[in-house]
Amino acid sequence: MSNLSLQLYTVRDELVRDADAALATIAATGITEVEPFGITNFREWLPEALKRHGLRVTSTHTDLLGDFEGSVAALKELDGKLLIQPFFDPAKWLVKEGVEELAGLLNEAAKKAAAEGLEVGYHNHHFEFFGNFDGVNSYDYFASLLDPEVKLEIDTYWVAIAGLDPVEVINRYGDRVTHLHIKDGPVEVQSEFDMDKLMGAPANVVLGKGDIDLPTLLGATGDKTWVVEFDKSDGDVLTDVVDSITYLQNR
Repeated sequence: MSNLSLQLYTVRDELVRDADAALATIAATGITEVEPFGITNFREWLPEALKRHGLRVTSTHTDLLGDFEGSVAALKELDGKLLIQPFFDPAKWLVKEGVEELAGLLNEAAKKAAAEGLEVGYHNHHFEFFGNFDGVNSYDYFASLLDPEVKLEIDTYWVAIAGLDPVEVINRYGDRVTHLHIKDGPVEVQSEFDMDKLMGAPANVVLGKGDIDLPTLLGATGDKTWVVEFDKSDGDVLTDVVDSITYLQNR
C-alpha cells in the first residue's frame, strides 16, 4: 500500500465548524499525513492542531506564486517539504506564452525553495490539457519546460475528465510525479473550459463507487503518495472520507 494522505480542502466546512473533531476523525482512520490548503491563512492554529492529533504534513497547496515568502514560512511551521501551486489561469493554458510564463515562474520558485530546503510542484485540473500546440497538449508542453526539480502532483480524476488515461499520464512522467489526488465519481469528459460546468460538476463519491478504474490505477502507482480528496460530497463528508481511506487501506 502507498503512503496515504488527505487533502484538507475536502473537510473545509468541518474545519470551520469544529476543527478538533474533524481532525480527530481523520486521525482515527490510522493515517498520519494530511495535505493542507491555503496555509498562509491558518498559521495561528493549524500547526498545533495537527500536532495534537498526530498528523504530519509533507505537501501543501498554497499560492506560492502570489505569496512565496508567506508560503515558505507557513510550510516550515508545519515541518513540511513540498509547496504545490494548485491553480493557474485557465485561459493562459490555451496559449504558449501563458504556459511558458507558468513554467518560468515555477522554475524560478524551485530554485528559491531549494535554498530553503523545500521543493515546488504543480497540481492539475482538466483545463491544463486543452491547449494544442502542433499536436502537443498544453500540459505536456508545460512539463517539457520544467526543470527536473519541479514536482508534479497528478489529479487523476481531472485527468479522466479531460478524456485521458491517468495511468498513461503518470507513467509518462515517472518519478517526477510524487503525489496523486485519488478521487472517484461520474466521468463526464470535457474538451474545453467552462466555469459553469466546473462549478456545477457532479459530486465525488466514495472510492470504488464511481467510474474510475481504481484497481488498475492503484495497482500501477504504489510508489506515489495517494491523497484522498473530495471537491464536494453529497453525503456526510467525514463518513465518505473514512470509507474512502478504508478502501485504500484494503488495497
